[in-house]
Amino acid sequence: MRRLLVALTVASAVGCSTRPQPVSPYVPPEAMHSGLSTLAAATGLMATAVGSDLMDDDSRWARGRNRKGIRTAATGLTAAGIGLLGLAVLDAIEVQKEREKFFKLNNAFWREYRGSPVPDRPFREPLPAPPDLPFRFDPDDSPLQGRPEP
Repeated sequence: MRRLLVALTVASAVGCSTRPQPVSPYVPPEAMHSGLSTLAAATGLMATAVGSDLMDDDSRWARGRNRKGIRTAATGLTAAGIGLLGLAVLDAIEVQKEREKFFKLNNAFWREYRGSPVPDRPFREPLPAPPDLPFRFDPDDSPLQGRPEP
């Protein structure tokens, strides 16, 4: 049981470092959440809930013959669940840092591309209004050549 928990924790830690390939080639993979990180969070939540339920004295599992063994297993399960939740939180923090770096880089690119406004006028001039187009055509100029619309 202990080896299985350690193996699952290590596999989840390794899995949290793999990222899906984004659709856009401009988005770095480090700015994407991994599916295994989500699974680690869900597994950690379930393991913590089951472990804490097993530690409860009113639990039907605690009424068995081997209370000490069940408590030890419950403590290990709870610790493994907390570890998996911690890994998922650390992964989420790292992804958020990478996203902030990407947004800063993207915004810097657009500022360089479009140019920054001058300091004495921090706001740009608004674009001119679109021209008014007449939507009433003469029947002779119409593409339908005077025929009724279908």
